[in-house]
Amino acid sequence: MGLILQIYVKEISDDIIPKIVEKLNEFEMECEFHPDFHFLGGEGFLPIKFKLLNTKYQKFKNEYLITGFEIYYEAFDLDTEKQKIQSLTNKLLNPKLFKRQNEPIFFESPKIDDKLKNCTLLISFVWGDHDDFDFRFAVLISAIITKLTNGICCYPSDDLWYDNESILEDAKRDIEDYEDGLDLDNLQYHKFNGWDT
Repeated sequence: MGLILQIYVKEISDDIIPKIVEKLNEFEMECEFHPDFHFLGGEGFLPIKFKLLNTKYQKFKNEYLITGFEIYYEAFDLDTEKQKIQSLTNKLLNPKLFKRQNEPIFFESPKIDDKLKNCTLLISFVWGDHDDFDFRFAVLISAIITKLTNGICCYPSDDLWYDNESILEDAKRDIEDYEDGLDLDNLQYHKFNGWDT
């Protein structure tokens, strides 16, 4: 099973990595990205070392774990995406038969498109079900990046677009709901044994 969260941003740089870690730590954790991680420094797995503080997962108290997700980058241009939609619409619906050529085309909606118009980069977070903490970090980090960059985040499988004003609160609620449904006796997790193992 692969799940995807997508973030549209104007730009991103390594300058925000310490801010992301600082924000993650506000969620009662001690976190650290792999020391070689850099935004746009390559795609693939982003490992995250963490320790849960003040947690219901008592068997992990004071123990470092590791989790992560895949991260991918793609150039984004709203006008190009809208042209693709227009082209597909014209192929599917004969423009001579359907007088829709003067109607505006939206990538998503007028409100979302207005937020997307300055975005130039699409960042995708992809994770599976082999570690029960993947969800926590993919959701939190996507929310934090969205907030720090004034970007916009979506869960494309459900065509769900998150509100920037409440994205951190929504992420926290989603994580609590997800983790409340986990079987504490059968958690899937990985102990941290060093970055090279």
